[in-house]
Parts: sequence; C-alpha cells; structure tokens
Amino acid sequence: MEIHGNDEQGTCVLTVNGPVGSTHTHRLQTALIEELGRGGGHDLILDMRQVTSLDDAALAALTTGRQRAKFLHRRIVVVDGDDGATTRALRRSGHIFRFPVYADADAAGAALTADRSAVAARNATRPAGVRAG
Repeated sequence: MEIHGNDEQGTCVLTVNGPVGSTHTHRLQTALIEELGRGGGHDLILDMRQVTSLDDAALAALTTGRQRAKFLHRRIVVVDGDDGATTRALRRSGHIFRFPVYADADAAGAALTADRSAVAARNATRPAGVRAG
C-alpha cells in the first residue's frame, strides 16, 4: 500500500494505491487522522481508485477517520469506480451509506463545495446561540 497526500483548493486529497490489508490498517488510520488534523479545517477526498483490494479489517481505519472528521466538523468522501475494490468493500460491509462515493475528484470536490455552502446557509439563518443538532 502506498499513500500520498496533497492539498487542492481547500480540500486535502489522500491517494491510496495497491492492496490494503489488515496489516495496513494502522498506517491508513494514522494518515487519515493526520490529514484531518492539519490546520485550515479542510475536508478530505480519499482517492481509492488505484486500490486493488481492501480487506474488511481495513474498513476500521475508514470508520475511525470518519468519526474524527465528524468530531472536527469536516467531511470525508471517497473517489472510486462503481466496481472498485473500496466500493465493493463498503457495500459488502454495509458502510456504503456512511461514505459518499464519487467517480472522480472533480465530482467529489463539487459535492463538498455544495455541502459547505448548504451548511453555511443553514448557519446564517440560525438564531444566535442555537447549535446544529
């Protein structure tokens, strides 16, 4: 497994290549948490198109990353094909509804931008002192 990260217009992109097995879980989890922990409040695009296999044990890393993102009020989206290894693993495990999956980084970035705009609009109309549920 190889992991590469970069920033693109306010969004972190983490690209994962190769097989992701149970022995890679800790490394993947650490990379997700580190990317989310960087300053700037960036959301995360997890590009998994080059993942050749994803062990069910490795899904724990994705779940931990998602929990951390939610705690930080950030989002994680996955880029993968309809029949990609990650998409198949998410479907098989029942986690597909927790991770929005997009065909390419442009679609993922557009979805994150739209979501940020919707949240900002909701927050702008919320009375002072009232927090989101």
